Amino acid sequence: MKIYVQNPDKYEALIKEVLIETEATWGEGDITVTLDKCDEGVRVVSDGKNVTLYYSDLTSLFRGIGTVVSREGPYDITEKLRYRQLGNMVDCSRNAVARVETVKRFCRISALMGFNMLQLYTEDTYEIEGEPYFGHLRGRYTAEEFHEIDDYAAQLGIEVIPCIQTLAHLNAIFRWREYQPLLDTGNILNVGLEKTYELIEKMLITMKGNLKSRQINIGMDEAHNLGRGKYLDKFGYRERGEIMREHLEKVVALCKKHGYQPMMWSDMFFRICSPNGGYFEESACLTEEVINSVPEGINLIMWQYYYEEKLYNVMCREHFRFKNKISFAGGAASWSTMAPFQEFAKISAKGTVEKIAEYPFDTVFCTEWGDGGAETSFLTTLPTIAIYAEGGWSGDTSDESLKLCTKRVSANYDDFKNLDKFSLIPKVTNTFSYATRYLLYSDILQGKWDMQIPDGCNEHFAETEIVMREAAKNNPKWSYIFDFYADFAKVLSNKCELSKKLKSAYDKRDNDELLNIANIIIPSVVSDIEAFLKSFKRRWETDSKDFGFDMQEIRIGGLIYRIKGASDKIHDLLDGKIQKIEELEAPRLLMDKNHPAVPYGYSITWADAVSSSIIF
Repeated sequence: MKIYVQNPDKYEALIKEVLIETEATWGEGDITVTLDKCDEGVRVVSDGKNVTLYYSDLTSLFRGIGTVVSREGPYDITEKLRYRQLGNMVDCSRNAVARVETVKRFCRISALMGFNMLQLYTEDTYEIEGEPYFGHLRGRYTAEEFHEIDDYAAQLGIEVIPCIQTLAHLNAIFRWREYQPLLDTGNILNVGLEKTYELIEKMLITMKGNLKSRQINIGMDEAHNLGRGKYLDKFGYRERGEIMREHLEKVVALCKKHGYQPMMWSDMFFRICSPNGGYFEESACLTEEVINSVPEGINLIMWQYYYEEKLYNVMCREHFRFKNKISFAGGAASWSTMAPFQEFAKISAKGTVEKIAEYPFDTVFCTEWGDGGAETSFLTTLPTIAIYAEGGWSGDTSDESLKLCTKRVSANYDDFKNLDKFSLIPKVTNTFSYATRYLLYSDILQGKWDMQIPDGCNEHFAETEIVMREAAKNNPKWSYIFDFYADFAKVLSNKCELSKKLKSAYDKRDNDELLNIANIIIPSVVSDIEAFLKSFKRRWETDSKDFGFDMQEIRIGGLIYRIKGASDKIHDLLDGKIQKIEELEAPRLLMDKNHPAVPYGYSITWADAVSSSIIF
């Protein structure tokens, strides 16, 4: 499709820029667009060949361009953004730090979908003058890189808001002795020290110089053991809520000093009031003391990544008891797995966007977290991102609407949804499946997960490989992602039941099968894993800085070495050098002995998958 805007004025270069992400090109022949101004939102009127695009600002202009490239035939569409800001938060702190060009690409994608805000979650992945160890060897952004991102995003109507941490989640800096004196416990700063606030002020000064936005996300979430470590040793016991209030006042004062309007995650206020330290609870009830302790001018972010209507009603009610602006952050289910769980995120996101539309949220954004090493690229979550886009603009989150939304950026909705084949495994009924992680990393000799692996897994992943190969052909702009998943599916199809086959052959003392496993199957699996690691590296280096991939190579390299070791043990057994393989002598047990009738329905957590595999 060729699109020609006959009166682009100063926007011609920018329109051509966003068209890079579409299946359309600039030129006369198919669609002729006339631009016109309107007071609010966007309206796009088409007779199938001639389009009038009414827009009120940059965000609505590019949202309108996205409509033009994704639709055919006559239509008349009017939309208005429901929130002051609608955007995304990309995790750049769990090994993967998005390349500048990747962020620019995401800005083009965001503009076409109608987003006007972006947060890059940087715990320590940015340079601070005079702090050489802060973010060292982590792929941190330089000031020049931030400026390049900020200027580019601004041209597309997107505000890049600094997103940092000023209390917890700073475990990476404590790897260096330089910052050990500032440690309270775990990943939490010692907020009783003046030097802590000197560092925080440097963070604020740095971001003030990096980005034009005068909004800032100061984090402060999940500081579960605040005041329970070195703070306790030095200053004695104090109520966690008292420490939190004092710290918040100091940080907010620093924000005001540097012209910032801060926002922060809200969970610590709820944890203070909870008898068990929880956040999202049906019994949640804030005390007036806590409500009044939050300084004016700070925007609180209610976050939740799982949808339960009763829970949402309670939490929305409690949040709007604060006197502060309230924002909302949902999740794209990209964390702790090799593939995003789109169906899980879809159910959660659809319920979320419908519920939050009933409340006066100031800002809404979707988080693409990378917990567990950022094995999943945030760009794979387009179907979920589309729900937030359509929820914020059209209000229509039907599959038909979502297909049109992802079409804006040359992404086939059904192909991206098929990434769920890595989570929706026949007979595995986990509420959030981490199966691909334990199927890949589990030890074939110890077989800890054998009782959780249903028969037929190999066939399921063999079919998935075919689906992914076809998806790579269907999505040329995204082929490198589907190539990676095709290679991953091939690994799983050959490895997922290998430990069960090995245990069965060993128990039967089927020497012929043991020899076949050692000489044929294991070398084939190792070859598949090596090919998968190469495609993983290609995918990683396309989207992320090189730093961080070392963890993936160490994990997968260890897996390869361990599988080769199993072959060696089999040969030693068959050659009479050993009388038994000790790991294979051990019985296979259910991960949850209380559910023996439904072994595949065990609700596996990320912690289970990590603790029961070779990853670290």
